[in-house]
Amino acid sequence: VSRQYFLVGISHDLRTPLASMRVLAESVYLDHVQDPAKRRRFLGTILSECDRLSLLVERVLFLVRFGQDAVVIRPRLQDGASVVRKAVASFENMAAAGMEGNRTGIQCTVQEGIPPVEVDETALTQVVTNLLDNAFKYGRPADGSAPRVEVAVERTVRRAPFGFRRRTWFRVLIADHGPGMPSGVRRRIFRRFYRSPVARETGVPGSGLGLSLCQYVVRSHGGWIDVGSAVGRGTAFSVYLPVGGGPAA
Repeated sequence: VSRQYFLVGISHDLRTPLASMRVLAESVYLDHVQDPAKRRRFLGTILSECDRLSLLVERVLFLVRFGQDAVVIRPRLQDGASVVRKAVASFENMAAAGMEGNRTGIQCTVQEGIPPVEVDETALTQVVTNLLDNAFKYGRPADGSAPRVEVAVERTVRRAPFGFRRRTWFRVLIADHGPGMPSGVRRRIFRRFYRSPVARETGVPGSGLGLSLCQYVVRSHGGWIDVGSAVGRGTAFSVYLPVGGGPAA
């Protein structure tokens, strides 16, 4: 059953941009679009959908490797805020095609002067992408409008839940204003292949691997991931990575 959920979710994610590209390309090929400005806009959307499909394929490959316990983390000291910015921009390009007016509703703020962090860029990109994807799938308002999602990147000093000393952390917050989760669901969301009753009943596509992958990646970097959620009050994920790398004391 878990493999079936995985394949159904992946096939849905890949089919959507392909269908969009086919419709637009067919309109241009058959000369149904005479207005040069409209033609250019269609071609631009096709390019955007190609980027979206490329990002989805990379994500699928990462999830498959994770499901086979074959993910390798190769961190290096770099500007973590820049990695998050790029990941958010790529996701926005991917999501904008399905939003009215190409507005995704993402607000991203980055604190100045954040120290470098030892991180695997590909792995952190997948974490940010997965959390944004969840915010869009589960944080959509009841009226069907674009979800309002907040991303904040900052430097914070605190004690880790598994440590004793306070230290500096690189924190990424991704919060939505959707329906939120009951406590029973919140306790299970990091299990492999777990899908909430709401996701199963409403047919929301997904593999059930995304959040367990996020937890694995963050822990492999010596950090941890928190989730805060309440029914009717939205959901917020916080990713903590040690500044400069290394385990927490």
